[in-house]
Amino acid sequence: MIDEEIRVPKGSDDTFMKKLEKKHSKTPEFKRVLKRPTNFIVVHYAGDVEYKSANFLQKSKDRMTDDLYNLITHTKKDFLKNLFSGDLSGASNKTLGSKFKSQLNDLMRTLHSTEPHYIRCIKPNPNKAPLEFVGQMVMLQLQYSGVFEAVEIRKKGFPFRKTHGDFFKHYRCIKSLKFNWPRDVKKCNEILTKELGMEGKLKTGRTMILYRAKEHKQMSLKRNLAVEKTVIFLQAIYRGYTARKLKNQLLKLRPILRAALKGRDLVKIGAALAKCDGVGFPIVEISKLKRLKYVIEEEKRVLDNLKRLLTKDPEDVFDELETQIASAEDIKFSNKLVQEGKKRLEEIKVRRKTRAWLDEGVNEHLREKLEWAIKSFKSLNMTKSADKARFKAAEKELERIGKEEKLVKELKSAVATGGYLSANSQIDYRPCESSVSKADSFGMLTKEGIAMLARATYFRDLRISMYSAVGTKDKAAWNQVESVISSNSDYNNEDEVQVAISELAKQRSESDVDEKLQEAYKIYDQETLAYQLEQAKTFNMFGNSLYPIVEQAQEMLNRIVEARRKMVEAFDAVDQTLLEVAVADAESFGYETKQVGEARSLRDNVGQINLEAAQARELLDEPYMRDVVTRAEAVALQTEDVKYVSGMLLLSEEKLCQEQLRAATKIKDKGRKNLVTIKLKTMVIQRAPALFAIKNFSRLRNPSGWAALKLLTMDRKKLAMGMMRHSKNQIHASLTEMDKPHDKEARTLFKTIQGFMGDRRYDFPELLAGEILKKCLEPHNRPLRDEIYMQLIKQLTQNPNQESLLKGWQLMRICLECFAPLESENQVTYWLEKNAKPPNLYIDIMHRTIFQGARRNALSQEEIKQVMDGKLLGDNSAFKTPRPFQKPSYDPPTWNEVMASGEGGPTPPAADAKAVYEEQYEEQQYDSAEESEPPMPPHKPPPPAHNESADWGTAEHEGQTYYYNKVTGETTWDKPACLQ
Repeated sequence: MIDEEIRVPKGSDDTFMKKLEKKHSKTPEFKRVLKRPTNFIVVHYAGDVEYKSANFLQKSKDRMTDDLYNLITHTKKDFLKNLFSGDLSGASNKTLGSKFKSQLNDLMRTLHSTEPHYIRCIKPNPNKAPLEFVGQMVMLQLQYSGVFEAVEIRKKGFPFRKTHGDFFKHYRCIKSLKFNWPRDVKKCNEILTKELGMEGKLKTGRTMILYRAKEHKQMSLKRNLAVEKTVIFLQAIYRGYTARKLKNQLLKLRPILRAALKGRDLVKIGAALAKCDGVGFPIVEISKLKRLKYVIEEEKRVLDNLKRLLTKDPEDVFDELETQIASAEDIKFSNKLVQEGKKRLEEIKVRRKTRAWLDEGVNEHLREKLEWAIKSFKSLNMTKSADKARFKAAEKELERIGKEEKLVKELKSAVATGGYLSANSQIDYRPCESSVSKADSFGMLTKEGIAMLARATYFRDLRISMYSAVGTKDKAAWNQVESVISSNSDYNNEDEVQVAISELAKQRSESDVDEKLQEAYKIYDQETLAYQLEQAKTFNMFGNSLYPIVEQAQEMLNRIVEARRKMVEAFDAVDQTLLEVAVADAESFGYETKQVGEARSLRDNVGQINLEAAQARELLDEPYMRDVVTRAEAVALQTEDVKYVSGMLLLSEEKLCQEQLRAATKIKDKGRKNLVTIKLKTMVIQRAPALFAIKNFSRLRNPSGWAALKLLTMDRKKLAMGMMRHSKNQIHASLTEMDKPHDKEARTLFKTIQGFMGDRRYDFPELLAGEILKKCLEPHNRPLRDEIYMQLIKQLTQNPNQESLLKGWQLMRICLECFAPLESENQVTYWLEKNAKPPNLYIDIMHRTIFQGARRNALSQEEIKQVMDGKLLGDNSAFKTPRPFQKPSYDPPTWNEVMASGEGGPTPPAADAKAVYEEQYEEQQYDSAEESEPPMPPHKPPPPAHNESADWGTAEHEGQTYYYNKVTGETTWDKPACLQ
């Protein structure tokens, strides 16, 4: 419709809109826009889309002017020509819609001419990374994109469809080629269906046959097998045809080839081979004819070259001549010319070899090459000046080699004597040294001479180093021996070298034992000492003056074993004395190990526990005793003091307090005594609390009797019940039994208490507390003290007035600061424990007053104010604080103290002896730098007579003198017999 409107002369957007409304007015997908007449709506599946008709035609033209199109199509640029190639008139009249329609039609024709396969792209992972597969993500995509449903629908339908004719053409190959097919194609398909085994599985329609994927696979497999058989049959026929054709062709060529082989005519040979071009199968005759052609051509070329080369100096054309002779031998060609060439070539080779051997004999110093080359030179006519010079040099070198061979014999003789072959051998390195010096001066050049010189040098160095090392333990000397042996392993199988290696190994073993014994001796390593001493026995080191450490190490091992035995015994017994002896013994010779540390720690712990157990037995302080017993049990310590303290802790609490009271009295510890007394009183109260209720106070009047003392009352029973409860009324009689004068004072004091607490009006109530204190502190008014506390308890019981209650408790503290209850102490204590807040504060004030005694004078108004403000007028803890005691400190005894006690035995100290050994050992070290060149070794002289007294020296240990042996390391407090 747009194309039509563009082509008409007066076509416009308005006329296009009118035609569109007229044609599609009844189309449901088309809607008009009433407010915008130039617009229209197309109802798409996704929603309504509004279009504007303005410039619709102009946008759809998409045409160039003819001049512009003509200009571009005639450009010289190939790129623009390709863009605008084609018919000008046709291109200029095409609209955008017609182009789109044409392209869409082309696309559909392409699709209909193919069998399309649809591909669904699946993301294998969210990272867009290769070789990464997330199964859950792929499964979700397949589910949500409907792939599974599409496959299921596809499987339920018939995706494979062919017409009857196509089906017959496709599958007819499964039957034999000779099979007689009927004319009706449907009957043919029935035969094929039966042959394929698909009866009832295919749907046959009027024009097409339909089937599913499963049947398609089965039929395709059978068709492929049939096609394979057919193809193999066709291939066999074709290959037989081509083979027969090639055979006939070769049979025609064979007589021609054989005729050419009989002669040596290159023209005939070439013609015969030309006829064989294109033959794909090389028969024997063709190969032979080609070889014959090559041989004839090669013979001609070799003869021509030999004629040319034999006219020249053979040495100048040696390489070329050698090449031609090789070519002749390759084709097995021989004649007089070739023989002459071979003769000249051999002569040149001999001359070259002579020159080479003359040079090599001189340079390499080889007698065999020189002798042959000199003999060959004399037999050949070699007249060149260079050859003569070579000959003279060879004769001179041969003479020099003769002299060198004499030196080689001398070196062999020197090496054969003076070696160290046994322990009694006398080392003589001088013959080797003299011969090596001569050989070095002469300059050995032959292989034998160089090898013999190296051998003689090696044994010279070995003998010099062995001469310096044998009979010593000088590390530098033995290191030199090792260096010489390791410098060349070619001689390790020699007897002399084997002996040197054996001596070196022995010395290394002894040195290793010596060093390890020294190290173990310094650090008191028992295991290493024991093992290395066993090694020393194996190497017969005992009694060897080079290794005095062996005997000293044995003594040290014995001391360590004995010290450890004592420690094990002390550990098992957990005995202070044994521990002190064991540790002192170890310390006496500087033995310090983990076991010694543990023994020392246990000794100090046991000693400290024993001291504290004795002190705890005296004090009977329960925490102190428990700490001592716990620590004693931790180390399994059992002594009389520990057992006694442990038995005290097994007593009942009351029994223990009684024992503690006796102990405090015995040591006159007032604070401890007060503390234990309070604890005993508390225990008595807690054991039978009902006995110490206020109502059970012996001097407290019976409520009924107290009520009966009032003459006039409306309810005597109520009066009796309120005897010990708060009251704003005056009491008619004292609460406790007392004489009349004190009864009157008691009633007056009750008024005073009421006034102080605010239950009775007074102008200056704070002054009333002082009056109460003054009255009660008078000696003749002591009975009033229990009365006052009963009255205070009465007024503090069930008092509804919080201010009055506060004043009452303040007055209670004021009274407790001055005087304590007398006979009612336990009842007041129990009542305070149940009612006071905090109870311990009031009870502690009362106990302080009890143990320190009542005040002589009443509190001043300032002191009363301080008590009311919550301050204490005394220290509530000082009176019941036990006297501080200092725990004893354990001071371990020294070795001399242990010796003095007779517990340690006569073991002398060994620490200084160890220092003497180290000094002595250093003196025995061999200084290899004293002699730069060792002289000839004399026979070892016999040892001098030994002066035993010179071996002993003296030293001091903690002020005492002892004797030590410089050789054996033995120590003793007594003067040795040789010094008497």
